[in-house]
Amino acid sequence: MSHDPRPSDDQQTAEAGGDDDSPLALPRVVTTRVVGQTLAMAQDLAEFLIAPELDEADATLYVLCERMAPSEFGATVAGYTHPTLDLAVRDQIDKWHPQGWRGRGPAIVINERMIHKFCPNPFDFRHRFLSTAIHELAHVCERSPMVETRYPPAVAVEHLEEQLDKRYISPADQGLPAFHLHELQFFRALLHLKYRANRANYALLCSIGGAFSSHGLSDAELYWNALGDEAELLFCAGLGNVMQTDPPAALVELFKSDSERLISKVVQTRRERQSANSDSNAGSGKFVGPGRERGQAAAASR
Repeated sequence: MSHDPRPSDDQQTAEAGGDDDSPLALPRVVTTRVVGQTLAMAQDLAEFLIAPELDEADATLYVLCERMAPSEFGATVAGYTHPTLDLAVRDQIDKWHPQGWRGRGPAIVINERMIHKFCPNPFDFRHRFLSTAIHELAHVCERSPMVETRYPPAVAVEHLEEQLDKRYISPADQGLPAFHLHELQFFRALLHLKYRANRANYALLCSIGGAFSSHGLSDAELYWNALGDEAELLFCAGLGNVMQTDPPAALVELFKSDSERLISKVVQTRRERQSANSDSNAGSGKFVGPGRERGQAAAASR
């Protein structure tokens, strides 16, 4: 979105619908109450969708807003999760979560400020917020175990902070396929979660189609068809157990076809860039050879 229609910071503060010091406060129509209600809905929905997994692991799920998370994380994405995130935000959980810290469990942070930038009215905001929560929940379900217990808390938190301290760079800008960090098991879990959300009458409050299109994959409807009746048959099964079974062959073939197409696109782009660079060097009359000559040519081109 190239144009941000929101007013100045002073106008936002004047029109806010709640306490400006609240971690839930957002400007204009999306008020503190709207954010708080949406966060509570996300917590309830996420807990319901993976209740079997939480019961089996004797774990607790934590859903927080980005403003509740440590400021040093500086999230530049709509949402994030990590196997050690609950440890990193334990103090914030104790302070802001309705029931406080109740032991280890998967944690999700939703960036309400970024979502509000693109969804300034409460209806679109709520839809995007809940959809983002399901997206991050799929990441939780694709990993095993859901929480990381191999490292001491201090080491786990330090590792997480290093990862979150990097500004988001799109896969395309990194020369990677669009589905980078989103493999077949993620999309399989996402489909299962969406099916369960539909069964829980949340069908109109969240969507997953954007997760497929934004990562360059075929339409979500094709993936629904490829999944077959697996989601219905395994509706009451823990997704951790589902992820350990072989996915439907049609789903594997569809993702394989998509991923090969996207990888080929990346390879082709790299070749075109290399060719363009070669033509540029040839046109400049500079010889970029081995050793010292290459360094001299690189320095001269700066």
